[in-house]
Amino acid sequence: PGPRIAPRHKRYLFTSFFPFTMRDHACTIIAGQWALYDAAAVIQRTFRAHLARTGRGKKAKKFPFKILFKPGAAMEQANGILRMVSAAESATDFGNDNDSSSGGGGVQSVAEVELAEAADYEILSDLQNGVQGLDDQPYKHIIKTFEVPTTVKALYSLLLADSSPFTESVHLANQEASNVTVGKWRPSASADEPHVKQASPAASTTAGGRSREVSFVQKIDNPLSPIRQGRGFWFQRVGWLASGVLVYQTLSTIKDVPFGDSWAIRKKWSVRPAGEAGIDSPLCQVTCSIECIFYKRLLWSGKMESETISTAMKDYAVLATKIVEFVRQAEGGSAGKGGCAAAP
Repeated sequence: PGPRIAPRHKRYLFTSFFPFTMRDHACTIIAGQWALYDAAAVIQRTFRAHLARTGRGKKAKKFPFKILFKPGAAMEQANGILRMVSAAESATDFGNDNDSSSGGGGVQSVAEVELAEAADYEILSDLQNGVQGLDDQPYKHIIKTFEVPTTVKALYSLLLADSSPFTESVHLANQEASNVTVGKWRPSASADEPHVKQASPAASTTAGGRSREVSFVQKIDNPLSPIRQGRGFWFQRVGWLASGVLVYQTLSTIKDVPFGDSWAIRKKWSVRPAGEAGIDSPLCQVTCSIECIFYKRLLWSGKMESETISTAMKDYAVLATKIVEFVRQAEGGSAGKGGCAAAP
């Protein structure tokens, strides 16, 4: 039988029975079903809220339309539901409630309410994403601290500059990613926007002023995920604090997987000079931290977070060694310190 959605104490699970050979096809269907259900659920909640505001929700406790889930038709189905709701909104006998006090003067349509709530969700997500400014405070979990035999400025030039192959050939290769596209660093948006405000007013105008996007296809080995690979996206920011610390932030999301739009991973590298020589110290310390953020309540959020942290600790144990080796090879060859690109 095909997949179906079963309510379990206000949480919704997919239940299906597929032969192992049909796994990929089944996962595609489930992902399509989930996208449709999620859109329909938002519309249903919005509709009930509209009834409550207009005084027509006392008797109309159930959604008056039967929602049929059709694989591959999520957007068309959701738009159809919106049209049905909008058309029925002005019916006087809606839900068998003829309360004359539910006049329509100044009342928003369901479509308008839906758009407003969507905008609120985008704003909330932007604040939760944590890109409100750069600082050297680690995230919730410190997964690796190590030292690299080079200066902080040289580390940026070797690992993060536009001309550096590190992100694709080392960092993402360590995660077995493919189809990698690394964007160029560009000045961030206006500092007046809340998600790009500077953490320190004393910092220079270039501190935290560069951002870029990275896209790739990520292999997924998590036994909880029915999807074997998904599209990964990184939004990255880099800059100097007034204290001379280099901060490198990444907001990571994976698409095409169940609940992929419900959570994200934040990573931060804080790079500071080691020893007493200041910014020109030939040794720098890198502190890597991570945390998971959830935009919705998920049944397995604790398990997802613990496995993400565990996997990241294993990956960074290997990555730290590769970074030190990469820097030593680069500085020992033709790409010496004198040939480094300019730091931000």
